[in-house]
Amino acid sequence: IADNILIVASRDHKVYWLNRSDGTPVKDAEGNPLVRELQAEILSDILLIRPEDGVDIPEPYVVVSTTSPGQLLAAYTLDNGQAIWSYSFQ
Repeated sequence: IADNILIVASRDHKVYWLNRSDGTPVKDAEGNPLVRELQAEILSDILLIRPEDGVDIPEPYVVVSTTSPGQLLAAYTLDNGQAIWSYSFQ
């Protein structure tokens, strides 16, 4: 839970952005539910990284890890789920 957003990682390889107040999906710019699909099942808890001293990022990032070597970590913006980066094992 961050601000008014609840972020849920599911076993269906997806991360969902929900409104904290009522559980309805947060909508993207096109009016669709904000959902991001990953390559594999989520491996660990979701990590929220906020901008602060020593953390040089412009806005909060949501980081998730998966069981896929092709996408071990992925980072998204908290507010709109924009993909920021992904890390794979090579």
